[in-house]
Amino acid sequence: MDLSNLNDDQIAELWHVAHANIDTMEKQLKESAPYATAKAIIDEISKIATKRLEDSGASSINTPHGTIHTVGKTTARIMDPEEFRGFVIETRAWDMLDWKANMTACRTFLEDNKTPVPGVELTTYRRLSITAPKAPMKRLTDDE
Repeated sequence: MDLSNLNDDQIAELWHVAHANIDTMEKQLKESAPYATAKAIIDEISKIATKRLEDSGASSINTPHGTIHTVGKTTARIMDPEEFRGFVIETRAWDMLDWKANMTACRTFLEDNKTPVPGVELTTYRRLSITAPKAPMKRLTDDE
């Protein structure tokens, strides 16, 4: 498929049409009976297999078609940011934090100081985006 002969407006239009088509197809797929059936099967299998693991006390069950096991994920949601911040600072428990530089603060620091934050590389990635045109504004007449 060669789209290189399309002008910029045609490219933008096709972009939106393609995205709309994908959205429609994904919605139709999720609403389709085969998809709903497959999701229901997976949900039911998950319940049955989890119960079997719990009932047997096993951490896994080996079968010719694969090993049945659970995968854990632990989260640490901060419920009281002020209290947590105070605890970390007071106890110097820096290992309680995931370190990530704040992009906005780093950008502002660079702009204000003409030098990057020590130890931080500020990088901007570009990806294509085509915004939808704004709807034409309705003109008011003298009668309105």
